[in-house]
Amino acid sequence: MVARTTTQLRLKNESAPLRRELSNSDFAVARVLVDTGVIHLSEPYDYLVPREFDDTAIAGTLVEVHFGNRVTQGYVLERIAGETTGLKYIDGVLSPLPLYRGEVRELIERTAHRYAVSPWDVIPAAIPARTVAVEKRFQGTAATKRDLPVASALTHTHQVLIPGVDYTSQLLNAMKSSPKPGSVLLVVPDFADLRRIHEQAEQVLGEEVLVIAEDLTKSERYRHFLRAWQSEARIIIGTRSSIFMPLPAGSSIYIYGENEPAMWDKRFPSWNVRDIALLRSSTHSIHFISHSPSLEILRLSHLGWLREVSQERSADWRPRISYESGGRTPEAIMKDAVRKGAVLVTVARKGYINAFTCGKCRNIAHCTCGGRLSFPSAGKIVCRLCSLKYTEWKCEHCGGSQPRALARGGDRIIEELRLSFPNIPIYFSNANRRIERHDGAGIVVSTNGAEPLGRYAAVLLMDGPLLFSSIGLRDDEEAKRAWFAAAAMVETNGEIFISFPSENPVAQSITRWNVEPIASSELLERNQAGLPPYFRIATITGSPTEIESLKLTLGESPLFSHISSSTSSIDESTLFLRSPIEQGADFEEFFATFQRVRSLKGLPRVSVRIDPYSF
Repeated sequence: MVARTTTQLRLKNESAPLRRELSNSDFAVARVLVDTGVIHLSEPYDYLVPREFDDTAIAGTLVEVHFGNRVTQGYVLERIAGETTGLKYIDGVLSPLPLYRGEVRELIERTAHRYAVSPWDVIPAAIPARTVAVEKRFQGTAATKRDLPVASALTHTHQVLIPGVDYTSQLLNAMKSSPKPGSVLLVVPDFADLRRIHEQAEQVLGEEVLVIAEDLTKSERYRHFLRAWQSEARIIIGTRSSIFMPLPAGSSIYIYGENEPAMWDKRFPSWNVRDIALLRSSTHSIHFISHSPSLEILRLSHLGWLREVSQERSADWRPRISYESGGRTPEAIMKDAVRKGAVLVTVARKGYINAFTCGKCRNIAHCTCGGRLSFPSAGKIVCRLCSLKYTEWKCEHCGGSQPRALARGGDRIIEELRLSFPNIPIYFSNANRRIERHDGAGIVVSTNGAEPLGRYAAVLLMDGPLLFSSIGLRDDEEAKRAWFAAAAMVETNGEIFISFPSENPVAQSITRWNVEPIASSELLERNQAGLPPYFRIATITGSPTEIESLKLTLGESPLFSHISSSTSSIDESTLFLRSPIEQGADFEEFFATFQRVRSLKGLPRVSVRIDPYSF
């Protein structure tokens, strides 16, 4: 007898579609800025508002929606009384706080247009990642957010810091004079500046100070952002991304060191603090403060748009100035100064010997690959391009074997100083090992931009010819800023050594503590050469074939006064496009359209950068 088998019957699991009820409101449709991930689909889309989200899916809130075949998020821009046929429902409200509205929305969208990107490329920098636990504390107060009265009159200024006084004190005194009501935002280049200023801020200003920095946890950053959004703290100090902080109308924004590299976001879309601040100038007072302003700031000053705030320099601050062409050597200056206090020596590069020539024929030493050779440490020769190590070196031109140092790095200079000053402590401050403050004795060697705050009996500004011969668009500007900041820390009766002849324009600027003459000359040269601040620049990077095709096509456009290209590899080329600043609005509109059209047509991908830090 054959046994009978039975098969277990299983019911198929199917979820019935959720039945949604439409809002009873007269405005049952939400217009949503959807994160589509595609720039040509960045216009708002209409969605139905379910009854359960009628009170929470309001303008500015973050919602979850279906777009195509995927689930994504978006911000509600407005509620309208529109056509409901064929529309999808909003799936959920992710955050009930109406953050994306008012000035926050306007600033993000204006920034996106300026840099020819989607608002969703700007939102991560402007609105921190949300934390549900933090959000709960603010939900009950979201509807009571207040806009403070507009301050009397908006002012736009720039101020050059005076020497002999800590820059932190000068910044806080400027902030202290800000009119009330309204908030005060100070944006600084890095965490070292932030910590230095925050240590004194609450005592000097007499108010709570809200800090926005990269080292905050996700929850802290979001909580501080929401407190600023609610106008809970009047004083805010932060690094680069704090320029997007929501502020009541008529507030004051202070930017310290607007031309420092840290004030540019190197990630796409490469916005910078100065230009974002200028976008806010119609509703806030903007104040730029630095040791040496950028050419963009000086141009606006010459136009009268920025008013220069002059400060009286102390009559007691009269350090001795020595030059390369003078009778006093750096060694003699240091020997005199170390008896009185600390000495600061600024150098262009870290490392040992960053470049050398043949001691016989003076030709620069190159590797067989074409890269320059350097000494990373004593007795070692390495190619800076391919990292090939040389146990023995001979000049490819004359066969000589005796190297001659061309560019000594900080490590080599410290080695020499330890031989000359055996009983003096010597410190090295650079980007990787930065000393924030030096109050003791000894000699501090620092790469430009990493100088420890302090008061020095002597400041030696070394490597002038090397620093000011770099070809980067902003290299001279950065070198001047670093030199002025370092020289400002010399004692009242100290000494400054400048590694240039006395007739050099940079040496004259520091001697007179006035950047205006050399800057005016540079502005004239920039205008004639078709460079910023008189011209807007865009770079387009892609395959050599695509870049060559764009060069031919865009060469016919009257918008661009200068068009050039370069090839960095067999796979990549870059197109450089320039337009006069007067055509800035047309320039921005062109690239916004350019990005949308290429995306819509599915053309080969290219990377567009507007007004890059350098090129």
